[in-house]
Amino acid sequence: MISVCIPTYNNKKTIERAIDSVIEQNCKNFELIISDNNSNDGTDRLLKRYNGKRINVSRNSSTVD
Repeated sequence: MISVCIPTYNNKKTIERAIDSVIEQNCKNFELIISDNNSNDGTDRLLKRYNGKRINVSRNSSTVD
């Protein structure tokens, strides 16, 4: 199994492209871990659509520097 980790902060405009890129790879034995650093641009709402079997989304309760 391959683990792909994507940290994000206020990347609503680009995070979907990054997620789709991972999903569309030939290797289907993967997990995608997305860590949102308390985005305030709607990234968290977008990520809720992806949270599921192979995609784990976590969100910090406050922004971490």
